[in-house]
Amino acid sequence: MYGFFMDLFERYPKFFTFFLSLSGFGLLAILFVIALIFYKIIALAHRGRPKKRMQSDVDREQDEKIEEISKETKKALALQSELDSLRERLGVPKEE
Repeated sequence: MYGFFMDLFERYPKFFTFFLSLSGFGLLAILFVIALIFYKIIALAHRGRPKKRMQSDVDREQDEKIEEISKETKKALALQSELDSLRERLGVPKEE
């Protein structure tokens, strides 16, 4: 392993001496830029995904749909009973 790094250092001495010459703040700045690049890549990858909804939101939507269906059912039953009463008045037999 030591030979591998020595071989790299012999091939690219300017690359390694640049990093060795940096102060601690310079290394932190480079690490920060690398982290920022990874953050942006991950943010772009997740941008198109839909957000997860809370279970309470889903329950509320289902309750609203159930309430709307029950109102429509009540209206339909009221219309059906009105139709039946009109048929009785007119003497028309019920359809089955």
